Amino acid sequence: MSHDAPPEDVRQVLPGLATQETRGRRFLALSLMTVAAVFSGVVVAVLVMTYLQDSPTGQPESVTLKQLGVLLARNPDDVALKELYRQEDLRVRRAHAARRRRMQTGPWLLLAGLGVLVASARWYASLDERLPRARKASERMDDSGTPRLRVRGVVTVVGVAVLLAAAVGVMSVSWERPPADVPDGGRPPDPVETRDNWPGFRGPTGMGIVKAGDWPTEWNGTTGHNVLWKTPVNLAGNSSPVIWGGRVFVTGADARTQKVFCFDRETGRPLWDVKVESMETKRRLDAGPDAQLNVFDDTGYAASTPVTDGRRVYAVFATGDVAAVDFEGKPSWVRSLGVPDSAYGLSSSLAFAKDTVIFQFDQGSSGADGTSAILGLDPESGMPIWRTERPVGGSWSSPVVMNTGNRTIVTTCADPWVIAYDPETGGEIWRCEGLSGDVAPSPVFADGKVFVTNDTAQVMAIRTGGEGDVTRTHVVWTAEEGMSDASSPVCDGKFFLQARGTGGDVTCYDAAGGKLLWQQDMGTGFWASPTLVGDIVYLPGDDGKTRLFKLAATYELLAENDLGEPLVATPAFVDGKIYVRGRKHLFCIGRKK
Repeated sequence: MSHDAPPEDVRQVLPGLATQETRGRRFLALSLMTVAAVFSGVVVAVLVMTYLQDSPTGQPESVTLKQLGVLLARNPDDVALKELYRQEDLRVRRAHAARRRRMQTGPWLLLAGLGVLVASARWYASLDERLPRARKASERMDDSGTPRLRVRGVVTVVGVAVLLAAAVGVMSVSWERPPADVPDGGRPPDPVETRDNWPGFRGPTGMGIVKAGDWPTEWNGTTGHNVLWKTPVNLAGNSSPVIWGGRVFVTGADARTQKVFCFDRETGRPLWDVKVESMETKRRLDAGPDAQLNVFDDTGYAASTPVTDGRRVYAVFATGDVAAVDFEGKPSWVRSLGVPDSAYGLSSSLAFAKDTVIFQFDQGSSGADGTSAILGLDPESGMPIWRTERPVGGSWSSPVVMNTGNRTIVTTCADPWVIAYDPETGGEIWRCEGLSGDVAPSPVFADGKVFVTNDTAQVMAIRTGGEGDVTRTHVVWTAEEGMSDASSPVCDGKFFLQARGTGGDVTCYDAAGGKLLWQQDMGTGFWASPTLVGDIVYLPGDDGKTRLFKLAATYELLAENDLGEPLVATPAFVDGKIYVRGRKHLFCIGRKK
């Protein structure tokens, strides 16, 4: 017997070993085919069910929501009904968003499943089906005596279960890239009927647009002409008043104290004031004078306007403290975001959308350090729902919630980007480069375009409806005359108007093409923002005077009303009355009977 040849008993075993290996591979290939087929079937079933569940228009629909809408139209002052409507609207939108995520993710999962199915089928077919002989039972046993087929069967069942759970889980919670928003055919922003509420900076739209009505056009804070009441505010602040129902809220702060104030809307009587302070701020104050916060004089400790959702008022201060206070004056929560790294302090105002408090927290000298971010905070706890880093340095602009026609976006301005986000997820939708310097003015939306401006940069009109970087594709026009350095602009879809904080220039452009229509030197600076009431602009100046003129192709001064003290906060317009915060007092201006 040759030493090179294997023993006779080994030669007898080799065919069985080859058969065992081939059968194992065929079993594995068949298992993969089964898993992939079941996985693909589940994905198809979920896609079909999702398609049948969605509305024919592709928009969120609910019979309950429609019924609540009818009831709310009949009973507009029913607070409980408003809350039911809000909760149902939120539920419907979240369900609709989940269906959209499934419809976007499903095809990719199906493609992956079919790819595995085809690959495993080809592998199965390539294996040799000729089996030299049947294996003995002992050859189908592993070292511990467990039948290998049974082990493989268990592994296969577990694999199927895991993949099915992954398919259902991913299609339920998968993250979507927000779809592009579509311009609404040139519709200007709807003027708002501000009968009861002015919930945040520049009102319900965040862009200073109010319906025409019986608004006062003449007043004098010194003589009391058309001043219904005047109340001192005992802490300094440049934040603007916000209003809900019968309450007016403002904030104030100094080096050691920060407060939220509440006044009766009808009489100006103080209802309460509450001190808010995070543990981080308290520790810093207790550390002594060397740890004190220094702020820019023109900004102050309370420059950011609060926002309210009708249940609480949410405020932010120069310390980086964000707080929620209920309508009875009880603090709900206080959260420290850390003292911002900002040359001019903190002045970005809060916004509210999709049951989320939104804060643009830009800081530092550039976006490279990752400190700038936009935050979505839970109104119940103050904890972040989402946080998105921003590739920008410090800014003093406020986020604006915009309804572009078929979706809601949150638009922000900073050097160098204008960026739009999804308010539900914080996901970036589009960005446009073109700003520079210390950006303070907030954006506005009209006629399917976002309008932005900043001193040392330019005015830009950006068409919505894009995704990603739209700098080269969606800029409709630019201009370089009279750019604002603090005050936010106003636009009705026909005319775009802006005012400078230094120098006093006011400029008006044709909103469609960017042609400069007129420029006027008003003789004072403007840090407060204009409000468009019908077709009349109310523009408060640093000198305490509010100028009234029509938003038109030519300038014509209609009135000039003196408050009697410096004015840097933007007024609130509610139910035919104007609520103005001066340097020391809160005023209610209305037509005296």
